[in-house]
Amino acid sequence: GFEETSALMTSAERPTAIIAGGIEMLPGVVRALRARGMTIPGDVSVVAAMNTDLTDLFEPPLSVEDWDYAEVGRIAANLALQRIAGGGGVAEPRRVLVPTRFLMRESCAALPR
Repeated sequence: GFEETSALMTSAERPTAIIAGGIEMLPGVVRALRARGMTIPGDVSVVAAMNTDLTDLFEPPLSVEDWDYAEVGRIAANLALQRIAGGGGVAEPRRVLVPTRFLMRESCAALPR
């Protein structure tokens, strides 16, 4: 997260928002922004792709994409059971949509004028 964010923030077309694709990437993203003296959301908005206690403890609290972990478990279990019932052979790829919601917190703001 640190290396990629550093590269993005030194590019000619600097992004106005970053979505940290996993909770493991988030600390690197924030460190890279802070190392450049940038503020969240003053210079760049940040969204985390997983809701944890850490996202609420960041300063400012981070906006997140949230999902129900129990529902993800049910979906995975159903897929496994269907595969077992089908003989466990090679199955066609399937697309599964997990219900999500966006939790807007203080890490997102409109672009400065």
